[in-house]
Amino acid sequence: MYDKIGKKICVLAKVIGVIGLLAVVVGLIWTIIHLSDLYTYHDVIGIPLGILGAGFVNFISSWIVYGFGQLVDDVHRIRCGGKSDKETLNNNEENTQ
Repeated sequence: MYDKIGKKICVLAKVIGVIGLLAVVVGLIWTIIHLSDLYTYHDVIGIPLGILGAGFVNFISSWIVYGFGQLVDDVHRIRCGGKSDKETLNNNEENTQ
């Protein structure tokens, strides 16, 4: 479960980024379709700007999470002396026998 956790965090960041991008696209398409239902100037400008702002926050947060996952992966690699996970597991098994 916790093997290669840095790579799993990076994948999670990518998934969060893609879901956020899809949500922004769907939100903007919905806004364009229902633009005639928006009555005030604040609705016409505010809703799309809010959707784009949320997309920007999602984009930046996925970068931060991806960077954290990369950091975890790099620290793990440094701790293991640059060895891959399989080599580390083999060495641990040999040491316990």
